[in-house]
Amino acid sequence: YAQRREELEAEAGKLTGAKNRVKKAVELVQAKGSQWQAVVASRTPANNLNDGGVSLAVNPYQLAVDTRKYRNSLQKAINQQVVHGGVKVLSGPAVSGPGPDDPVDGILASFYNYPAVAYPVVVKDLGVITVQGTIEQINENVRGWRRMPHYLAVADGLRITGTAPTLTGTYSLSIVGYIRAKNNEIYPSIASSALGAAGATAGATIPGGAFGGGAAPPAAGGPKGAGSGD
Repeated sequence: YAQRREELEAEAGKLTGAKNRVKKAVELVQAKGSQWQAVVASRTPANNLNDGGVSLAVNPYQLAVDTRKYRNSLQKAINQQVVHGGVKVLSGPAVSGPGPDDPVDGILASFYNYPAVAYPVVVKDLGVITVQGTIEQINENVRGWRRMPHYLAVADGLRITGTAPTLTGTYSLSIVGYIRAKNNEIYPSIASSALGAAGATAGATIPGGAFGGGAAPPAAGGPKGAGSGD
């Protein structure tokens, strides 16, 4: 009986330890989720055009129009940031966007990288930027990209040439924008909508297509949390 009691007490101790590990894991997930929500609040575009962002909960035709407007808002935000520090811009970044002849049914994939990526995200490699100013102005200009509102910006490879006090700085710039969107709020593609209607008529179930379906929205606690938005 004494031996059996010791065995049961050992098993009970394992259960208590497992519960404590689960509790700590839940607390860690919640803490990381809170940290990511802070990133979402300050480092992601808004989910509407009026505030410089974009909503994906519209049909592909409307998204084609809205994306061009959103591209202009992104370009405006970059134009405001590139002069940070009081530098003179000799060669500035230009954001590419969908053209008037691009198929509307492909904009979600080409501009927002969805569903190739599990959550919609805008990634723009803007090439080499050239600015002119004092060493202090150029350094502040490059550092300022880390604080760009609503986006994650990476400026690297800084090279400074010229004779003080007026110097020329060149560096590479990339911009990442996590778009706030939940999977069930992303409007289905034209093809998927047509299939869905046909399937409903025939009593069939049609899986979501390029603008719907696909991977589930990211969970809070990592980069995928941005995809879930709120």
